[in-house]
Amino acid sequence: MKKLLAIVLCAAILAGATFIPAAATNVEQPTRLNRLLLNVGDFAVITIVNILTALTPAPRTTRTHITPAEFLPGHDVFLDEPAADAQWHLGYARASLIPEGWFCEDGYWTGPEQGIYVAGNIEFLDAKVPTNLLDDMVVRATAMHDDSGRGVTVFASVDAYALTSPNVRRIRRQVMDWATANDIEIVSINVAAIHQHSVIDTLGMNASILGALFVNPLNALLRNPLNVMRGWFATDDVFRHHGTDAAFMAHFNTTTAATIIAAIENLEPGTLYYGYADATDLLYAKRRPHVTDENMHRFRFVPNDTTSRETWLANHHAHSTGLGAGPLTVTGDWSYYTEHWVNTHADANFQLILGAISAVARHFPEGTYIPDERVQNMINYGEMVAQRLDSIANETLVEPILNIRHAEYRIPITNPLHQLLFRTGMVETTAVRRNLVGVGMDIVTEAAYMELGTGLAVVFAPGEVCPAVMFGPSIPGSIAYSGRDFEFTPLAHMARGGRRTIMFGVINDHSGYYQLPNDIMHFVRFGNEEINQSSNQAAQRLLTAMEELIAGIDCAANS
Repeated sequence: MKKLLAIVLCAAILAGATFIPAAATNVEQPTRLNRLLLNVGDFAVITIVNILTALTPAPRTTRTHITPAEFLPGHDVFLDEPAADAQWHLGYARASLIPEGWFCEDGYWTGPEQGIYVAGNIEFLDAKVPTNLLDDMVVRATAMHDDSGRGVTVFASVDAYALTSPNVRRIRRQVMDWATANDIEIVSINVAAIHQHSVIDTLGMNASILGALFVNPLNALLRNPLNVMRGWFATDDVFRHHGTDAAFMAHFNTTTAATIIAAIENLEPGTLYYGYADATDLLYAKRRPHVTDENMHRFRFVPNDTTSRETWLANHHAHSTGLGAGPLTVTGDWSYYTEHWVNTHADANFQLILGAISAVARHFPEGTYIPDERVQNMINYGEMVAQRLDSIANETLVEPILNIRHAEYRIPITNPLHQLLFRTGMVETTAVRRNLVGVGMDIVTEAAYMELGTGLAVVFAPGEVCPAVMFGPSIPGSIAYSGRDFEFTPLAHMARGGRRTIMFGVINDHSGYYQLPNDIMHFVRFGNEEINQSSNQAAQRLLTAMEELIAGIDCAANS
């Protein structure tokens, strides 16, 4: 039994490399015999992990979910034309997220000796303690409204691997308290991660995973021996071993909220333009059907005050893995150098929000990649993105209309390793028990839909979405891993009035990967995307939630 347990734990640990970029998974359908053997293997591993999960004391979880005040639903009624004499108002702010004194002048680590880790790679025993700082880890925020009197919408982009919804809502609470005290209406607060694998961990996955599997349950048991019997009804805050530090997260949240508030205070009138540029030579889709958004997108705000800087809000789709998955150097990755180029050469503020990035890597045009020069390649890639944004020549005026609506939805956790990670406290999430008895959980997450002007739409996804979910198509059943077809309407085709649609991804939560269900491999034959997704139903749930959200908007707009 000990050997079997060790094998399962090792599988869990290796699966935890869920957060390490892996090779493409272009796999063939299993034969009937192989499928039978894989099904047996799935059942065995999942059963054993579920037993471990059932024996692990858990945070308090209920069977019902009450939507918190920090969930802002957005606009009840959408506008189809601008308000009278309306013009855009936009404000921008930026701040470092690294506490003062954590790095010395020459960049070496002088921060806490324990509890601070670098995100992006799972360690079995030794956690990733930072050694030095290459550039910075920052938050950038943009606040906008369309002069219609319906409130302000804000977007913060944080240099972080990921944030889950409980932490996003702590940031929202600070902003909402300030807004209430100052009689300011905020209709939507959004926090997007730039998904760097080289910044201080904000998700919780980068402490020793063995410590989490053993120390957390032991701590819970020592605090209250009845926890094991009480199961799901364990006391709150019993876990101590995870990859985030409470003091750092408090600093992170307060700094992010303060930056959002500063952006609101910096609101000024101006004109908004949208344009895009071909980015196919800067992206590589590793996984079939090898789909990406072929363009990078830019919203450019030009203030009426000619002494104020422009602001560029960009949307691009490559992973932030300039130094690989396991560096101890803290860096904002390629987007830091995109920003530096835009600041220097275009005299503009810069903010990035990622799109559908599942299995999408950077690609270097021929002759631009330098072997064995990771740092220089990272810098060069960031500058190439900036230059491509600067080359946009097809801009169109965006009318001052901003409509946005959010919706909560549930995803059943079918990945037993994710269930174990949530239960041990390695990763905090918003979840409910599916049944009175058993380990089954649903993640409660959120999506959103936004319209800008009369011709643009944005869908918001709380994780890493396969570009095929956004743009289609699915792989035909004749070659799909499952052997089945999957018919669906891609997210990009759902917008009202046939608007051009882009995606803001890894925003407001990190509920895992979103893969089309007919090409998901068996659990025991997992690829990077399979092990990263909390549920094999994630894509369907997102597609359904977005379809229902937009259908409801149509009703509201016509009422």
